[in-house]
Amino acid sequence: MLTTIQIAGLQTFGYHGLFEEERRLGQKFTFDIDATLKAAPTHRDDRLDASIRYDAVVDAAVSLAGATKYQTLEALGEAVAIGLLRRFALIDVITVGVAKFSPPIPAYAQQGRNHGAPGARRAGGSAGGGSNGRFCLGCGIGTTRWPTHPSPHGTVIASAAKQSISRNAASWIASLRSQ
Repeated sequence: MLTTIQIAGLQTFGYHGLFEEERRLGQKFTFDIDATLKAAPTHRDDRLDASIRYDAVVDAAVSLAGATKYQTLEALGEAVAIGLLRRFALIDVITVGVAKFSPPIPAYAQQGRNHGAPGARRAGGSAGGGSNGRFCLGCGIGTTRWPTHPSPHGTVIASAAKQSISRNAASWIASLRSQ
């Protein structure tokens, strides 16, 4: 039986970003974690040895996110993903999405704060037919009409990245870094 545990909307404060002010003043980050565990024959026996504690994953993710300052969300997400794989032997594949809600991009303030990030990209490229990778962070609709896409979401301002890493890929990445 394949099991995926999900932790959605984990909020933490961190000192990451391209600009010195972001790394000095800090800002709020949100993590979404999907961890696919190694196959178990059943969970009916209700034993923890076939799963992992959600609170332990949360504590580890917060600790990993605060251990080092990163310029990019991609590097932060990868560090958390690899760290979780190292700490929890039962995790086989992990996906870590990380978002920051105060990116220092002047266009946000100038182009209508009721719509998502201009040019933000989902993992894998374009977010919708003909959208050139632009999408509403509130509903995920791809749009070429940013910022005129009608958005009922209020102020949704964020930039985000998502990293998926398998245990085998994590070992390969670690071997490259040690060379």
